[in-house]
Amino acid sequence: MLNNRFGEELFRVLNLLDEGLRIYRHGFVSFMLLTSIWVVPCAVGIGLSIIFSMEWIGVLAVLLALPLALLLVHALGRAVLIVQHNQPLHLGTTLLNSLAPVRLIGMGCYSFIFLFLVQIVTTVIYFVCLCPGISGFSFLLGGLAGVPSDSALGTGVAIIVGTLVGVLFILFYAFSLVMSGATYTSLVYALQPFVQDNLGFGKAMERSMALVGYRLASNVLAFLVTSMVFGATTISVTVTIGMMLPFPLLLALGEESLAAQGISVFAWIVGLIVVIPPLPIWMALLYQRNVAAWEGHDLAKRIAEVRA
Repeated sequence: MLNNRFGEELFRVLNLLDEGLRIYRHGFVSFMLLTSIWVVPCAVGIGLSIIFSMEWIGVLAVLLALPLALLLVHALGRAVLIVQHNQPLHLGTTLLNSLAPVRLIGMGCYSFIFLFLVQIVTTVIYFVCLCPGISGFSFLLGGLAGVPSDSALGTGVAIIVGTLVGVLFILFYAFSLVMSGATYTSLVYALQPFVQDNLGFGKAMERSMALVGYRLASNVLAFLVTSMVFGATTISVTVTIGMMLPFPLLLALGEESLAAQGISVFAWIVGLIVVIPPLPIWMALLYQRNVAAWEGHDLAKRIAEVRA
């Protein structure tokens, strides 16, 4: 019964990913241009700070990253609604509709509140999951400390312990990446009431909390799966575009060539612009599905289909 339930939920998440990719393909160029509004200024600011050793430019780029990221989430969420209604996606109109300072400030304030609460939850999860394993491993090391290191048994034990340490480090690193990705994925989902609904700050925050908790297990599964898919896609695409494509130029012109370095950086930026849009699209769709179930729209639709 539990396996069937998990399989159904996983199928829904995979269906969500597929639908999001279809929407992304439909407005591919527009989604990329919207994403470039966040990626390009941040990349240029950090690059200039490194080239000219001007730290204030890098600090300014980091400070602009948050409001630009909120603008990106809002613009991409609105773009999803436009594509779903089969309307033409105009970049300028979408940006102008997203440039609502009061709403963006509300999104920023709520982001800090939400991340603070999620950080408490993730800390508890880390403690519950990792502390028993660390304690058990420490106990095991203490038991093996008496084995002579210069004997064959000691050498074998050292190899086994080294292997275990490496495996545990990889598992801990992977677990940390997935949890971090799921945290920021849940934040994008939690911001959807500010994006898709015309609500005040209090009502939007109340709705967000309610819909994060609604179908909590399904939401957590969606956050984890989308985080892993997004992370794997980001690594593969950025490595392919950012390293493999400029590689012939780096060989031909040399690593010190400014032209080769510029093309390499440009390829990295393009790679990021390509891989970022699906995540906000997936969270916008997940929010729409949960709202439909929460308000009973999907049930009313099923009843109408049965009567027909």
